[in-house]
Formats: sequence, C-alpha cells, structure tokens
Amino acid sequence: MPKNTTASRSSATSSSSVTEVGLKEAIQGHPGCVHVPDAEMRRPVQRLRGGRSAQGPLMPHDPALEHLVALDCEMFKTDMGLALGRATVVDHTGHVLCDSFVCPKEGERVVDYCTQYSGITEEDIQKHGRPFHIVQAFVADLLQNKVLVVHDRVGDLRVLGLTHPEEHTRDTATAVQLIRMVRPTGRLSKVGLKSLASTLLGRTIQQGEHCSLVDARVTMAVYRAVHKDWVFGPEHHFSASGGRDHNGGRGHNGGRWRRRREAERAKWNRLIVRFTV
Repeated sequence: MPKNTTASRSSATSSSSVTEVGLKEAIQGHPGCVHVPDAEMRRPVQRLRGGRSAQGPLMPHDPALEHLVALDCEMFKTDMGLALGRATVVDHTGHVLCDSFVCPKEGERVVDYCTQYSGITEEDIQKHGRPFHIVQAFVADLLQNKVLVVHDRVGDLRVLGLTHPEEHTRDTATAVQLIRMVRPTGRLSKVGLKSLASTLLGRTIQQGEHCSLVDARVTMAVYRAVHKDWVFGPEHHFSASGGRDHNGGRGHNGGRWRRRREAERAKWNRLIVRFTV
C-alpha cells in the first residue's frame, strides 16, 4: 500500500508541479460552477445515454488489491491539439469510481470528436460534459494514496494534466513481461490493450468505437491476471528511447513466455469474470 502518494497537477506556465487540491477547493476557485455530487460522477455514462449499465462487480473482491485503481481516457481533437473527452476510473473489482464526459477547456474549440475511435459525440459533450477542472480534481482525489493501473500512462495523464509516481504506477502497455506474452520474440514495442485482452483473457474488445469504461476494466483484469508475478523496475519496461531488450532485440526465450502466457490465461479463465456494459 503506497504511502504519501500524491497526484500533482502539471502547470503549463511552470515546470514545477502545483500541490493538488481537492474537489471542494477546485469548485471554490471557480464560483460559477455547480457542485457535482459524487454519485453523479460515479454514474456510468451509458445510463446518461439511456443504455444499460454494468451490474455488480466484474472481478472478485480481494482485500489485498483494494489499493488499486484503473484509469482510462478517451480524447477528441481541439484547435489546440488532443484534449480530454471522457475520463473513467474503476476500483479493483471494476466498480465505477468516476465516469464523465469532459467539456473542452475555456478558449478551446473541438474540431474533431474522433467518434469512430473515442465513441464521443457532440451531443455527449453538450448534454453531459462537465468542466475540465472539476473532472481533473475528482480524478486526482481518487488517485491519492493508490497504485494506478493504466494502459500507456503518458497519454492519459498528459490530457488530465496530472502526474503520478512511477513506483506506484503499473503500465500494462510497456511491461516487458506482458509484451512477451503477446509477442514472445522480436523487437520490443508497446503492446495494445486489444491484444492483451485476447491473449490473456480470451476476450474481444475495441471492435469499432472504444469505451473507456470497458478499457479501464480490461486493464485492471489484465494486471490482476499477472500481478503476483509483476516485475518491478524501469529495466523491465519498454522505453521508446531504448527499443531493444537485453538480448540484442531477439527477445527472451520464446518457449518460456508462451508457457507463462498459456498458464496465465488458464488461471484467469477459472475466475468468474463477467464483462457487461
């Protein structure tokens, strides 16, 4: 269980991070905003659209994993670049802690909702979007003193304007042990969540539009499938600047990783996991 872990906002005008404030302080700093009850922030957006939400925990409760949260974000394009369009945080069982559409920042204009990938529409933002700083502060509070499970942390944390300690972050996109379960040999590169879901969980996701709720739950499920054997340290994570592993690019022993991949998949299939959205 991490101690003294903080999620810090990154400042566009200063290289130093600003001490994180809670949701109440953020709202007080913007008196024109209406307080958003926790229950509203935790409501899956499918309900806002009139769809059916997930019922019950998707993964078994484990007291030893209560310090975990998973994050996933969807983005759209503005005249200033990529921006946060939807943020989702779930606990270690897949229960929703936050799921919210996000309005573009003041002064920014959406030029492409990227609906075919993000699943976000103009109607979603106009009807259900919340101010960026409200969602940012809410997510930051959820990350406090938690271990963050995320797929490709750089992109999601960047659009949120947050940082999180590397020692308390589990990135499923760059972990060598996960990359080698999907690609036992060859040059190292980030592995897609879709490939991990298929290889480790035997599930198909991201058929067309993405859903940050599904992706957050799958990210947590992938980590839970391997967490007992998780290898810590930067040398065990792929870096775009490095590119090759310690075997000259040939990869680790393919047979060993294939056997581990098959064992992890068999172990996970024995758990009762229901993905319903």
